[in-house]
Amino acid sequence: MEFFLKDVTRFMSVGCQDVTSYDGGIYSCEARSALGVAQANVTLIVQVPPRIVHITSSQIVEEGANVTLRCLTSHWSTVSWSKPYGKIPKSQSTKKEAKLIISGIKMEDSGDYVCQAENILGKNTKVTQITVVGALRFEVKPVLTNFPTIGSRVVINCKVVGALVTQWKKGNESLSEFISIFPNGTLVIPKLRNTDLGVYILTARNFQRAITAQVQIGYASCSEIKKTIPLLLSGKYTISPGGLSSFSVYCDMTDKGGVGVTVVSHDSEARTLVNGFEGVGSYRRDIHYAGITMNQVAALTKASRSCEQFLSFECQGDVAFIADGYGWWMSRDNVRQNYWGGATPGSGKCACGMTNSCQRRPGYCNCNNVGSHSEWHSDSGLLTDKSTLPVTQLRFGDTGDSSEKGYHTLGRLKCYGTL
Repeated sequence: MEFFLKDVTRFMSVGCQDVTSYDGGIYSCEARSALGVAQANVTLIVQVPPRIVHITSSQIVEEGANVTLRCLTSHWSTVSWSKPYGKIPKSQSTKKEAKLIISGIKMEDSGDYVCQAENILGKNTKVTQITVVGALRFEVKPVLTNFPTIGSRVVINCKVVGALVTQWKKGNESLSEFISIFPNGTLVIPKLRNTDLGVYILTARNFQRAITAQVQIGYASCSEIKKTIPLLLSGKYTISPGGLSSFSVYCDMTDKGGVGVTVVSHDSEARTLVNGFEGVGSYRRDIHYAGITMNQVAALTKASRSCEQFLSFECQGDVAFIADGYGWWMSRDNVRQNYWGGATPGSGKCACGMTNSCQRRPGYCNCNNVGSHSEWHSDSGLLTDKSTLPVTQLRFGDTGDSSEKGYHTLGRLKCYGTL
């Protein structure tokens, strides 16, 4: 813009040439004399035809979503929104500045949305499109219609809406060829086998997100089996606690008043000699449980009301034990435990130490440097802390002399009761 001055009697005027939109703004005029200063402002508004420089891209949204459309103009103008076909819902929409906000959009709100910018010099329009699809959700969340037993027909009722793709998996595995999936997502196992036990996961996807649900088929413990089918006899059964892969255990249906005891065996159940190991904890016995991981054991203990494991140490001679730090056992989390069967966790004692009945007083255990070279002594009892069971390692020492030796016995892990 170029300025030129024109002197008029008692007045001074300013002219402008080649005005652009960037010349708009506030201009100040200031007059000075020996008597002071006077100033006045004037606002110059430069009108140009409206131009829309940005509009929200077309989009696909789920029914019930909140949608915001934006329309940005380069010059001053009045912005309005409209639909060529149908009306913008007044009860659920808000027009704020150049934005159109639609709350809880409905299927009938699909269509073209027109942004129009207008001033005294003209109009400019642009169109965007909203496609509303059904919300992704479980109309019927996956649920078993009957309690599964081996050989029975299992149905997991389900109904998914708004999904482009639905997929069932058993844990991380693909489904057996014998399993059927219906269009609405219902899963049917015509004849349940032991290998079918486990956690079934349904994933439903639409154009932008996914939802999942899972159903466990199987029993968490022998107590759950017994509670459901009271007449079952003791034997091997498959369980799958905590949604983990299934595994085989022995169920004792008569022990503990017939509640159904889950029994997990290991490779160190026999009475085992400890001899010729003098150093602290120099004897080491790692315990391996049959066909089960520690994660599965942990899930079993969490699903059971009580768990226990028998632990015994017999000693001959002047053998140092728990109190002197020569013997201990390791928990399932590989944490050293300095107490023995029948004692309180963390007490550093054996069962006799809890009742002050040890053969040497004051004593923590019967095997506690008793000073006898010929007599046999023993410490035994049940470990019952579910958070540490089962025993994964045994450590002993001070059996290096010819007159010193011991035997350890570790029973099977037993869990029972339901929560």
